[in-house]
Amino acid sequence: MQTPNEPRPKFPLVQKKNALSEKPAGEWNKADIAVKDGVITVYINDVYQNTGTNKIKTGYIGLQSEGKAVQFRNVTLRKW
Repeated sequence: MQTPNEPRPKFPLVQKKNALSEKPAGEWNKADIAVKDGVITVYINDVYQNTGTNKIKTGYIGLQSEGKAVQFRNVTLRKW
């Protein structure tokens, strides 16, 4: 867990491309994030967002929000 005084970790980030796929505040969004052989593919509510390549193949998984409170539920990890 990161504490407020620690510098932000330098994890590879994948930026979203299609903000229109997000549901209004108060509704749950579904994120599907697939990582295989250093390639990250992101879908939000079944809408393609982005692909990141040459990313780290092992390590921690980080979920974050950009400056607002966020909640996660039904987080599932499975191996390919």
